[in-house]
Amino acid sequence: TIKGREDLLKRAIASIREDVTRVIVAGAIEVDLGGLGPAVTRTRAVVQTMNAGVRPKWIAFLDDDDEFLPDHLAKLVEHAEATGADVVYPWFELNVNGRVENSKGDNLLLIHGKPAFGQQFDPTGLDVNNFIPITTLVRADLFVQVGGFPEVNSPEWPHPDNEDWALWLRLRDAGAVFSHLPERTWVWHWHGKNTSGRADRAAAIYGGK
Repeated sequence: TIKGREDLLKRAIASIREDVTRVIVAGAIEVDLGGLGPAVTRTRAVVQTMNAGVRPKWIAFLDDDDEFLPDHLAKLVEHAEATGADVVYPWFELNVNGRVENSKGDNLLLIHGKPAFGQQFDPTGLDVNNFIPITTLVRADLFVQVGGFPEVNSPEWPHPDNEDWALWLRLRDAGAVFSHLPERTWVWHWHGKNTSGRADRAAAIYGGK
């Protein structure tokens, strides 16, 4: 999360609490106070959780302005265990200023020019563009093994607007098994103050770091 989005964060946390009927969750909330971006902040959240003695089997990411739908976590864990996947990425309900626009959302993330929703994972397509949202389930030991998210502006960094993309490439190259769950299990909110994880956009919208 970032400063200025406390109300959004409360909604995100509430959605997690509604989603823990069939899984046990140990959560970490990390605030990006230094404008370092989500990659550093997410990795730090995982490290601090493990330093506190928590040893999760899975890591599930959730940005402060999005929310889980009921059974998001349970569905992803069940899919991972049924398929043997190390990374499970579901799909989303796109909410634009309070209005659901799923058809528009399905055209946001593409594989070779076609909507990625419903398509099987394409390892070579991932070299061209990122079709995997950040709201995924990742095997914790593999996340640690690859070192989490690569450093910003490192040679592994494909695009400044897509901090999660570099992690998927790192996991793919480490031999991770990816599986797409073709269900809408979370809500991606577009509200006019989306920052795409960039510190400069956050500073412009929320008045500083």
